[in-house]
Amino acid sequence: MNLQVKNYGELVNATDNEGRNAIHKAVIQQDCGLVVFLIKRGGNVNAGDRRKITPFHLAAEMSTPSMLKTLLSQV
Repeated sequence: MNLQVKNYGELVNATDNEGRNAIHKAVIQQDCGLVVFLIKRGGNVNAGDRRKITPFHLAAEMSTPSMLKTLLSQV
């Protein structure tokens, strides 16, 4: 994964059919380390999906203080 993201930075912000990027997916999986990794490689933490839900919204909905803290520390 590291090599792929390093060589293909545009993939960090690629979206699925719901408009979610890799940071959305990492938040859903509650993987704080991956969130930091993606943000440091240009991932858009403020990107909204088709419903305008951002990674922050997801973390708040899921009541994950550690993820909210991670997201806030990276902006």
